[in-house]
Amino acid sequence: MTHATSHVFLSSTYEDLGTHRAHVMDVLARFGLVYKGMEYFGASQHPALEECLRQLEDSDLVIAILGTSYGSSPPGSLKSFTELELDRAHERGLPIHVYLLDEDQHPVLRKHVATGEAAERLSALKERLKTNHTVAFFTSPEDLAVKIAGDLYGPGPHRHTVPALGRPTVTRGYRECAYDLLAEWYDLWYDGHYRAAEPFETIKRISNAYFEPERGNLQNKRLLDCACGTGNTFVAFTRAGYSIYGTDGSQEMLLRAEQNCRKECLSSDNLALTPINWTDMEGYRRHFELSSFDIIVNTANSFCHIPPTPEYMQTALNNFAQLLRPGGLLIVDTKRYVRSDPKGGVPTYKELRYDAQADEWIERSERQEPRSLAGLGEVKFHTRLMYDTDPSFSVHVRRALILVTIYGENLAPKTLVVPYYPLPARLLQEQMTQAGFRTRIIPAMTREAANWKYDVVVGQKA
Repeated sequence: MTHATSHVFLSSTYEDLGTHRAHVMDVLARFGLVYKGMEYFGASQHPALEECLRQLEDSDLVIAILGTSYGSSPPGSLKSFTELELDRAHERGLPIHVYLLDEDQHPVLRKHVATGEAAERLSALKERLKTNHTVAFFTSPEDLAVKIAGDLYGPGPHRHTVPALGRPTVTRGYRECAYDLLAEWYDLWYDGHYRAAEPFETIKRISNAYFEPERGNLQNKRLLDCACGTGNTFVAFTRAGYSIYGTDGSQEMLLRAEQNCRKECLSSDNLALTPINWTDMEGYRRHFELSSFDIIVNTANSFCHIPPTPEYMQTALNNFAQLLRPGGLLIVDTKRYVRSDPKGGVPTYKELRYDAQADEWIERSERQEPRSLAGLGEVKFHTRLMYDTDPSFSVHVRRALILVTIYGENLAPKTLVVPYYPLPARLLQEQMTQAGFRTRIIPAMTREAANWKYDVVVGQKA
């Protein structure tokens, strides 16, 4: 059986952007995408331009990077190779992601700055691209790599087919690609994650508070963990004898959840091993009847991975409402945030974490967590948070990017990017209310969530 693979063509000048191209190549390799660029053309009987255009036309996506150099031109043409490549991409209707160097922030060598007619042509090309595309600006090779990595997860019209660790490829969107790549490390990074008592105990306390006449007897309730990941909540409820079902958008996370069930000698029959995204009602209907659940849970900040726009978030919430019985509960937790740094009139919400020693909430920015792994020795997980505007939307949507670098003495470094959309409890409550739920917020480490370091928003279907 043949599986499609995304082919990406990189169009840019070389002398001034060679380091940038190397960073982009690394990002594409991490996604399992096939890179097409001049570095790999090799010897050919065809003229250079003909070979470039032939490789371009066999591609699914063009990434265009422009700096301060217009670049060389083929014999007999006033246009550069880069401009001719982009002209052909437009003719063929290929999707193009455009990245422009931020000349105010990025150091530039004088020898790489176009002058005279070349400068005029470069300026005209950039203006044309800015008119026809939503462009992003980069300040360094590393910044460019981060932006491209984030955009490859984007929920825009061009979705990539990303291989899932040697298994058949499945076309998925912005979040699932990240977790497919992170899945093999997830339970090592969050040591003991799927054996933890929380949020199992918190969900029980919240549910008991709503189903008062049946306090302590939730075994007769039907639950859906619709972002089950590697099985934290699903395993805990299954072990305790509850009727819980699990879905997730990442194929690899589902397979890890299945493995974790086996490790715990638990049945994985209630795991839907075909990925389902929150907005995919058809996917849910293949497994479940409408109005068939008493409780739906989204834990560990999972729901924040969906864009906070009506076509995504409201669609997902409407799907949950259809799956719940009257009086059923939707329980969603979310990190705590501090508002700061507005961009385009839209605030940035920066993630906080609880510092037990200081007994206070502090901004989460950068941290390093060592783990001791058999066969690898000490492995370190270095995480850093960055915030930007997601270019996939016509309106300003602020996004967080978690950069996870995994490395050790016996492990070559690898950096993965996990995108999500910070969503304070108050804003999540507004979204759930709009979807018709009766809602309330349970702040982290209070009342029923006394042992949970996430704010919880509870919605009850009328």
